[in-house]
Amino acid sequence: MVDKSKVLFLNSSFIKSETPATTDGKIASITIEGYASTNDADRQGDIVPASVWEKGMLNYLKNPVILAYHDHSEPVGRMVDHRVDSKGLWVKARISSAAGEVFDLVKDGILTAFSIGFRIVDAEYDAAKELFVVKELELHEISVVSVPANQNTLFSLSKAFDTAEEFKSFKMQFAPDSDSAKGLESSTEASSEVKKEMEMDPKQLEQMLADAASKAAEQTAKAIVESQAKALAEKAAAEKAAADAKAAVEAAAEKPLPMPKPQ
Repeated sequence: MVDKSKVLFLNSSFIKSETPATTDGKIASITIEGYASTNDADRQGDIVPASVWEKGMLNYLKNPVILAYHDHSEPVGRMVDHRVDSKGLWVKARISSAAGEVFDLVKDGILTAFSIGFRIVDAEYDAAKELFVVKELELHEISVVSVPANQNTLFSLSKAFDTAEEFKSFKMQFAPDSDSAKGLESSTEASSEVKKEMEMDPKQLEQMLADAASKAAEQTAKAIVESQAKALAEKAAAEKAAADAKAAVEAAAEKPLPMPKPQ
């Protein structure tokens, strides 16, 4: 069984800034930017919605260092900006000239990609439809590497595993109990399913993935609306309590004091 907390690495291309920062006429740093993650689903049916990144980046943002080759002993820069939009996770990073060889490789266009390392916290796997939707993750680090595993910056979680069977084993751990109880398919069955998926009508596959992505976005929007409604209700209750307390104080102040009894 593949470790459920396995750290996955996924790559995407970045571009360099046209105006590098300079000090005394020398290049001090190079800015690079690009989408480290997109909402697109690949042919394996893996979907990483943009909604997972706001929470998934909280720990990383405490120290947003950029590494080289996933080596924690080789920091080469810092993330200086990021945003989560309808397309996915966009990041901007500054690579310092103090990084030496790595800086030169970025400047010369040898290192051309971001590679993010993250752990899946929660996901939903539909074995029947072969759809794997990540619902929660934790970003561990962002590195600069050479050639992205996926030139189109589309996520392909399967690239983090050696075989289709290993990836199948990993995903089954996120399947509902009813599906998990059926057990994992044999290597032959798993290979057959992958082949069947690759032979599907592209339009049919595209629609299937679009439906799954739409469902994930719908659930996220519903959760946001419910959270906002709860916050408004709590605010209204607090304001009412404060108003009632103020009214009680004012009423007490206006009430005449009792006359003293004659001695």
